[in-house]
Amino acid sequence: MDEKYLRRLQREKNARKEAEKLLEEKSLELYNLNCDLEKKVVERTNELHLLNENLEERIEEATRKNKLQEQKMFEQARMAQMGELISMIAHQWRQPLTSISGRTSDILFSLELGEYDFNTQEGIENHTKDLTKKLETINEIVQNLSMIINDFKDFYKPNKPKSQSNFENVLSRSLDIIGRSLEKNGIEVNTKIGEQKELMMHDNELMQVVLNILNNAKENFNDKKIDQRVIEIEIQNRSLSICDNGGGIPTEVLPKIFDPYFSTKHEKNGTGLGLYMSKIIVEDHHNGSIICENLNDGCCFTITI
Repeated sequence: MDEKYLRRLQREKNARKEAEKLLEEKSLELYNLNCDLEKKVVERTNELHLLNENLEERIEEATRKNKLQEQKMFEQARMAQMGELISMIAHQWRQPLTSISGRTSDILFSLELGEYDFNTQEGIENHTKDLTKKLETINEIVQNLSMIINDFKDFYKPNKPKSQSNFENVLSRSLDIIGRSLEKNGIEVNTKIGEQKELMMHDNELMQVVLNILNNAKENFNDKKIDQRVIEIEIQNRSLSICDNGGGIPTEVLPKIFDPYFSTKHEKNGTGLGLYMSKIIVEDHHNGSIICENLNDGCCFTITI
């Protein structure tokens, strides 16, 4: 065979070997890279799985702490509101107790001054008639005091099932409690009852929200020494709005009023929990909303369920 031809065959053979060797090396290199990649994927997957487990634990722990904190603040808010309600009860009891004291004093003075001649039938009858009338009045006053207690005895009763009611009933009971205090402070309350729906609600909790808003309005009127004091209350469908002419809330304060522990009444021992608790009651316990906005010459709270 031609030597030149043989050399060419040898070169081709050598080239094939080189190609096969290079292919084998690249295949091995690709295999190693693939193994490394699979190893890294497994490592990253394990890291991600561990991270997810830790994240779930951290989320559960954070959720648990938030619930405990919320419960703590809610309990503190209840205690603060209870103090305010006791003050309201004391205010409502003060006048009836004064009336009872006045009538018992009248009876004692009459006896001490000898206004009745018990030696005559007429004197005995006059004394009996006057005494009976005063005792009947005292009994009526005592019944009123008892009704005030009945209004409050279940106010903070926990785990109560919701019952079918409406905003008019909530408002009426709230005004029965705080109405005299508003009147004493020269506040005119106007109500407008439109079409409304029967709703599933916790009456006493929503009363607490309404009482808190009305009491805040009363304190604002007194702080600003406003002369003409008016609160407009309107019920329409699923909403209750309470608006006053107390000058409104400063714009820098308005976004913070529902924050826990935020208060503008620290000098009066304000807790900063009343409106926060109101928000919890409306939004969490009733799946509703409560908003506050400045309108005209005052502020307006709207509760919607």
